[in-house]
Amino acid sequence: MKRIIALPSQRHMITTLLGRFDLTKSMQVYQLLRTGTAVITGVLLAKSGLKTEELGTWEALLFIGTLVVFTGVNGLLQAISPSYLQQSEQERPVFMQEVVLLFFALGGAIFTILLLFENILVPFFTGHSSLPGFGWYALFLFLQLPSLPTEIHFLVKNRPAAIFWWGLLGFGAQVIAVVIPAWWGWGLELMLQVLCAQAAVKLVFTFWIVGPIRSLQVQQKRITQYIQLAWPLVAASFVGNLIVFFDTWLVAHWFSDLSTFAIYRYGSRELPFALALASALGTSMVPRLIGNFNKGLQELRTRSATMFHVVFPSTILLLLTVHEWFPVVFNQALAPAASLFAIYLLLSLSRVLLPNSILVALSDVRIIWIVSLAELTVKVGTGWLFLHWWGLEGLAWSAILSFWFEKLALISWLWRKHSLPPSKWLHWKLYLLYTFLVAFVFGIVHGGY
Repeated sequence: MKRIIALPSQRHMITTLLGRFDLTKSMQVYQLLRTGTAVITGVLLAKSGLKTEELGTWEALLFIGTLVVFTGVNGLLQAISPSYLQQSEQERPVFMQEVVLLFFALGGAIFTILLLFENILVPFFTGHSSLPGFGWYALFLFLQLPSLPTEIHFLVKNRPAAIFWWGLLGFGAQVIAVVIPAWWGWGLELMLQVLCAQAAVKLVFTFWIVGPIRSLQVQQKRITQYIQLAWPLVAASFVGNLIVFFDTWLVAHWFSDLSTFAIYRYGSRELPFALALASALGTSMVPRLIGNFNKGLQELRTRSATMFHVVFPSTILLLLTVHEWFPVVFNQALAPAASLFAIYLLLSLSRVLLPNSILVALSDVRIIWIVSLAELTVKVGTGWLFLHWWGLEGLAWSAILSFWFEKLALISWLWRKHSLPPSKWLHWKLYLLYTFLVAFVFGIVHGGY
């Protein structure tokens, strides 16, 4: 793979596609591929002939996987980059091998827990006694988890082309593994088996890329330092996913049918690429901020403004047309989810703000999980009330409120503790202009439904 990536003709092709082909753009393309995979898979499955109840089963499996596996994994991934930069040149390759091995052990533990406690976890998370294919999906999670650090490996090794190809080939194969069995009528269980095979191949490439783990001697000091930096981020990620869990759990237990669950899951989606672009920008900026903080802040401000010009016009366009295209893209049974989706589009207003990345670069990470605990409290309280008062749309508004609470709290902390007002890292006048336009369009369009 390394030789293939290094071919000049391929580098030229990617450069032509992406313009100035740097790490930030490659990470954004990678996250767009990740998000696009979820969107394309959802659309094609909705049109595959599967019943709404079967779509609900698939979404329930995805929900359990997201909650159980990725609850703290995002925090572990965020900590790789700063931990890697703290190591000497000789220790860095070994550190990446240790991280992959740690993820492999974590995946094995999660797989074992899911199988042992299936009869408890499935009813608790979904409100249903069983889910077809649960064991195969648990195996997929085990095989998938250790390959997640690979994109960070390419990031810290300054290999943008490798990030692109890893995303294109990996996510492309994942779409094929899910969609073809569904469209050919092979059934959910066989579809999950094909998905497991795809994840196994990806895992083999991961072990090949990071080096010979078989000869690795794990050093406790390196792992301990990594975990010390990672645990507040893991805690914040855990709490953040609890917020998602709470909403989905509440819907699953408040409404007894899988059809309503499917409507909620299809409607409770953000702007497909807003989170991808923001997450990629935040991840790629951490090494830059660590290397040259003031220059990194200016770059974050400039790149954020560029991102606004993509995210917010797209948000406005989708708000103007959501009720027309939503039932066409998915199906008529899922048309009620369009109103939910319109509300969740407003999350892009808070997603594009990146105080978290600055705090990670400053190693001031404990405040992130402290704020996340307060955010969870806000979400639980407003979620119960808003669902009772306004149904699923009320639940969506509670998500908007809680995410804004988090961002404003972290921005305030940066300002007071580190003397970093938003003007240092955010083009705030442009941001306020776009915020007004998005709110104005939403008020006109959504107010009529």
